[in-house]
Amino acid sequence: MIDLLIFAKQNEIYAVSRLRQEAKKAGLNYKIIRYEGMHLNLGKGKTDFFYKGHFLPEAKMAVFRVAGRGGAGEYFVPQRTALLELWQNRPMAIVNLKTYLRFPRLNKLGQHFYFAKYDLPFVASRNYAALDLLNPEKFKFPLIVKNRYGSGGQKVFKADSPLELRNLLLEDPVSMLIQPFLTTGFDYRVIVIGGKAIGAMKKTAPKGEFLTNVARGGTATKAALTTELKTLAEKAAKIFLTDYAGVDIMYDHKGQPYILEVNRGAQFEGFEESTGINVAGKLIEWLQHKQA
Repeated sequence: MIDLLIFAKQNEIYAVSRLRQEAKKAGLNYKIIRYEGMHLNLGKGKTDFFYKGHFLPEAKMAVFRVAGRGGAGEYFVPQRTALLELWQNRPMAIVNLKTYLRFPRLNKLGQHFYFAKYDLPFVASRNYAALDLLNPEKFKFPLIVKNRYGSGGQKVFKADSPLELRNLLLEDPVSMLIQPFLTTGFDYRVIVIGGKAIGAMKKTAPKGEFLTNVARGGTATKAALTTELKTLAEKAAKIFLTDYAGVDIMYDHKGQPYILEVNRGAQFEGFEESTGINVAGKLIEWLQHKQA
């Protein structure tokens, strides 16, 4: 039996490499499962999963990295969900088992419903089913327009006028959120593992830009894990039943915090490099403790 299975897409390199390093350091035998190499056979009362033509091996622990493609679609989410349904009652330690079963795809609009329900601070948002419902002349510009399934700063835009807003919503208004533009130019990423915040980094947008994502040219520096950041991040991670999450929090000029997003497949290259915190190692430790 394999100790650890690590599921990920072909193009995810850093997180998989680091998890592999830490698994090896912990003396675990592991196997990397790329979603692209999986197939399943469905029959009456039976579901079989295969990887590269062979039965998927039995394991004690599993990590499931990102399975979707943001605004591009579900990708391997249905296969991941089916496998977790099959494994949920087994004596395994699986990162984010409960959240992936409860919320197979977790989008920004859905998150905002829960932030409101649990009285957590978030950026006020508008969503329209059709463009003819929009009256942009009443809005205060600039505004942020983002796809509810976007990730890594993709499909996030700034609208400086009613015309720009209409053009951004033209193709698919129901998939877009409209928010006020917060001008601070930085936000914080807090990593939460097993319900506990382990540290924080500050993400700063390049000069003249507004996106803070490291993948979009933002810079990452170590930040103090304040009581407020810790409390908000842990509460947000808890309401979505996560074992691992990156929680993004932004402040306005008055010092009011806003939770931007809970990312269950948060990349952590910039976090490890800027903070010196061994995210992959802590995740492996959590799995071993859970499985023991």
